[in-house]
Amino acid sequence: MKKWYINMALLLLFSLSSKLSFSQTKNFDSKLTSTTTGKIINFTQVNRSFSLNVEGKTFKPVIKNGEQNYLTVDGRVLQYLLVPFPEKVDYLNFTEKKKQDFLLDYEGYEMDYLKKTLKVDNLNEHLKYETLNGRLFLFWVYDMPKNVSKDQSVKQQCYLITVCFDHMLVLNSPAEKDWTETHDFLTKVGSSLKMMGQ
Repeated sequence: MKKWYINMALLLLFSLSSKLSFSQTKNFDSKLTSTTTGKIINFTQVNRSFSLNVEGKTFKPVIKNGEQNYLTVDGRVLQYLLVPFPEKVDYLNFTEKKKQDFLLDYEGYEMDYLKKTLKVDNLNEHLKYETLNGRLFLFWVYDMPKNVSKDQSVKQQCYLITVCFDHMLVLNSPAEKDWTETHDFLTKVGSSLKMMGQ
């Protein structure tokens, strides 16, 4: 049953992710490294890098379109990807307001895309800004429409995003029950973000 849930969750993530989402790590090389408590997701370029810690006991990488943007972590699906800014921006001098605007613009873009794809007017989304280890994030959750699949085990989709250099870091995981557990999982991963370089 759990394997079936994972396969269904991955299918929903694959089908609902925007086309932009699968070409995001071209500017960064990504690599998984094992630790005693789980995995580290490393993103590197010549002069800059960042990493995320993902704690867990069992991991299964998933490769889609030649890129690894998904993991199952103890049976939970985690999508991680980078979305480049659409234009050259001075991200080193972002004000808090500019960061909020970028995060909100991305959320709006994704939700517009999803509503159009799913042919719905309202997904009952809720969002809030959060500061994790001094870094601004935007968390949002929306309800999965009942017409997406015959199985109703995935109730909601949860996202956590932040600005990483000139990219948006996007973390996504489906919620099978109450979204608060998925929120806690994503914020734990997000709070481990470490950046080096400019």
